[in-house]
This record gives sequence, structure tokens and C-alpha cells, in this order.
Amino acid sequence: MIAGARSAAAMISRVGAPVWAYRFSYVPGSVKAPGAYHATDIPFFFDNQAIKYGAATTPRDRTMGRTISAYLVNFARTGDPNGPGLPAWPRYAAATDQLMDFTPDATAQATRDPWGPKIDAAAGAKKQKGFTRRRGDAERLHGRAASHPRNR
Repeated sequence: MIAGARSAAAMISRVGAPVWAYRFSYVPGSVKAPGAYHATDIPFFFDNQAIKYGAATTPRDRTMGRTISAYLVNFARTGDPNGPGLPAWPRYAAATDQLMDFTPDATAQATRDPWGPKIDAAAGAKKQKGFTRRRGDAERLHGRAASHPRNR
């Protein structure tokens, strides 16, 4: 999903549409495991993390909730997440690979995609092994398209 979202952001930005990409690296104070889990960002975007984490919600959690929610409100109001008092969130472009990282220390930092090199390396390895993105391409590569019932 991460590689797919990054690829979609690159394709959309190439046609001139504004794109803002992010990584949610923040781990709530009550979670005693490394790394942010899938969808952990959702309660923070809506600044209602206390509903999910209850009494275990920390001041740092509240700071992250206020920060990320401010970006969402700005985006809903203006079509741009940036606003007064917030670190500048750059538009995404594949050439710069800049995104906003909502960091483990509850700050928002514009940076190159920290996962970018690994994603690119994995994509390169897939190409070298002959993997393709579309099912139809894979079927044609292996000569299966003509034998499929829909293609008879």
C-alpha cells in the first residue's frame, strides 16, 4: 500500500494536480511496540485520539492530534494543508520526493521520503525479475491471455 500510494502521488503530480504526501511515524504513548500501525493516523487527523486511547492519551498524543488535525482543517477549507503556525508541507513531486513526516516525537517535518530508497530498490528488483504491474501484461508475458475463456 505504501509503494502504491507513492506511485499514485507521483503520477498525479506529473499531470500538474497538487498532491501532498505524508508518512505517519508517530506512535501513541500508550502503544508499547515499535513503529506506527496501519490506520493509526485516523484518530489523530480528527483530533479525537482520546476516544481511542482513553485515559492512556498523553500530552504528546494531544499535541500530535492538534497538529495533524490543523492540516486537515486547512485542506478542507482551502484545498491546501498549509496554514499559519504550521511547518510548511511541500507539494509532492517524484523528483524531490518531499513529504510531511509526522514523527515519533510528535512534530511535523518536511523531508525526503524516508522509505523512498527501499521502495525504489524493491521496484527495481521486481522489474529485473520480470514482474509487471498489470495482470494483462503478466498473462501476455506468459502466453495465457489467449487461453482465458473471456478471450476465446
